[in-house]
Amino acid sequence: MSQSKEILKLLRGLRASFDKRNAKVILLCFILAFVFWFFNSLNKDYSTRMDFPITFDYNKDSLVSVHSLPSRVSLNVTGGGWNLLKRSLGFSGSPIQIDLENPIAQKFLTQYNLLNIATDQLEDIEVNFVINDTIYFDIEPKISSKLKVRIDTTTIQLADNYEMISEISVQPDSVEITGPESIVNNLNGVVTLNLLETEIDDNISEQISVTNQLEGPISSSPDEVTVSFQVEEFETVETRLRIERKNFPGNSVFLMSKGLTDATVYLPASRVENLDTAKISVIADYNKLNANDSTIEIQLVKKPGFIKKIDIPDRVVKIIYQ
Repeated sequence: MSQSKEILKLLRGLRASFDKRNAKVILLCFILAFVFWFFNSLNKDYSTRMDFPITFDYNKDSLVSVHSLPSRVSLNVTGGGWNLLKRSLGFSGSPIQIDLENPIAQKFLTQYNLLNIATDQLEDIEVNFVINDTIYFDIEPKISSKLKVRIDTTTIQLADNYEMISEISVQPDSVEITGPESIVNNLNGVVTLNLLETEIDDNISEQISVTNQLEGPISSSPDEVTVSFQVEEFETVETRLRIERKNFPGNSVFLMSKGLTDATVYLPASRVENLDTAKISVIADYNKLNANDSTIEIQLVKKPGFIKKIDIPDRVVKIIYQ
């Protein structure tokens, strides 16, 4: 028990003697020790894996890469701590430059190729081996072609009961496309664009970016086209239409089983009030009489242009001889 009291007394004494000045001295000692250890460590050689930036040199005026080229290569290297630190922080050295003399024919670089290139350009460190596998690339001639622009009508999404009432206008109707030969040729002379707006219930005048809807390193001049067309709300209206007689014999009396027929008319909402005066012709042509059952199929022969569709559910009229 007395021994425990002595230990507690000693700890209280140490605590009393430990003030802020002592804490600063101890912290400074730790910092100096770490700095000494750190700088001493940098004077040694180390082997490590590092990523190095790379650039590809070829005639970019007449050639273009179909896919994005890699921007870094992973190497296992040996070097002094200072050199490795500067490299890792990006304070030393330029990117590894890869010269492609015939990139159209040359489609890849092996690990051996990369090792030789990196060894020649990284003079302050030793390259042990390349960690990356073979690097593949696809570089083609850059070509330009003037292409027609069309809108994929299957992607136009109108609001319920709305219909397009005008032709689709595209201005300008052609653009000059520049890019890899294979991509430009695969377009087959036409750039097909999608209208991204949905639930359309008003007239459209929208600018669409060409390059945003094309894949690959493609440029367009101009890059935007204006797409416009008109839409209108349509309604379905129930009505009755008078059946006109045609080619009926004049020397005998033939009656029709009905003189009016029910019809469903699909037309613009703004023209519903014109339906009563619309010139719609429905006929029963005696020359088309079915002798077996004495019936004639009703024909719609005339309707105004503003009416989209007329549906006549019962198209048969029976002829009665009297």
